[in-house]
Amino acid sequence: MTTLIKSRIAAGLAVGAIVGLFLSGVAQAITDSVFRYAEPQTGWYTIHPASLAPQHLNQPFDYHIGHENGELSVSNIRCFQTGVNVPHGATLTSLRVWYKASATSQVGPMDFRLFRTPVGSGEGGLIGFKKAVKISGERASENIKLSGAGAKVNNERFMYGFAVCMYVVRPDAAFAGARLTYTYTTAGD
Repeated sequence: MTTLIKSRIAAGLAVGAIVGLFLSGVAQAITDSVFRYAEPQTGWYTIHPASLAPQHLNQPFDYHIGHENGELSVSNIRCFQTGVNVPHGATLTSLRVWYKASATSQVGPMDFRLFRTPVGSGEGGLIGFKKAVKISGERASENIKLSGAGAKVNNERFMYGFAVCMYVVRPDAAFAGARLTYTYTTAGD
């Protein structure tokens, strides 16, 4: 009889604890298909130069990615790109790029692009674009302003990507990486 009473008390306490979690909102992640944060969270998506693929097939593949410094440099003018994967519903807030340049061409040492492409049509649009302007020979960084319309991520309709085009060859220019900052209010897609 004592064992039965103890079992019922333990079961009652367990049910009470679960009800308490539900009432406090802690159990939402367990019971809801989408967990929502009370305040927007900040996330970062980094792009290492080794993540980039050459954009043009008809040019020779003569580029170098340094193991120690992680810098991408070229001996021919060329562009590189990669896909960008951030959570559905996130808001893209900023893109920062790192590079170094000690020379320039008619169009500058390099430019950077963040873009999205509709899955159905393939006709993409820019979310952000910037030409490198710091020509000191030292590693520099630039913030790229992102457009409001494309800043809300919709993975159902769009694919996202990043590209860098280099117009000055090594050792006068190198791409050193990028970081996309975004905010999100749900856990996962």
